Amino acid sequence: MSLRLQLTLLFGAILVVTMTVAATLGAATAQRAVEQVVQDRTVEVARSVAADLDLAHGAYRTLDHEAIADRLAEAMPLHRGLKSAELILLRNGKLEVSAIEFGAGGLQITLDTRAGPLPDKQEVRIEEDEDGRVATAEAVVRDLAKKPIGLLRVEADVSYAKEIAERERSVFLWVTAASAIALALLFAFALGPMLA
Repeated sequence: MSLRLQLTLLFGAILVVTMTVAATLGAATAQRAVEQVVQDRTVEVARSVAADLDLAHGAYRTLDHEAIADRLAEAMPLHRGLKSAELILLRNGKLEVSAIEFGAGGLQITLDTRAGPLPDKQEVRIEEDEDGRVATAEAVVRDLAKKPIGLLRVEADVSYAKEIAERERSVFLWVTAASAIALALLFAFALGPMLA
């Protein structure tokens, strides 16, 4: 094997290994970045849905449990990417729970009444479920006096974050392969006369 071919293969191998490592690290970083953006967006969506419910301006006192659940069901389709929402309102010492979930047949509404205090707001989190990765965010619902009267929990689909990262990695690897071939040809033509 000629020295020219050995040098070309060595530099090509170094390039491919380096770019493959960079593509893998870049894909993981891209997935984390997309998930962070989705987490932030999910928090904003939870706040937006809570504002859309407009419970602070007397609706909390005048609307019954079913009417508030209907308001939540009307607000849900306005926000793309939501899988489910759960509104927990504290009224007369009881928790009125309205759960809305997007199913195969459209929105599914579940109403429940429980005893107990209003749960504490949790941090935004990303978890695995049967359909992929899901971001969960919560927003406190307040009355006009800014007193907490409820908690809205929303879940948004973030499975596309992994797809975006994989697509970026694939493109990066194809660019790496093309660069390695171009480098090999360039070395062959540039070093050929020098090493002949």
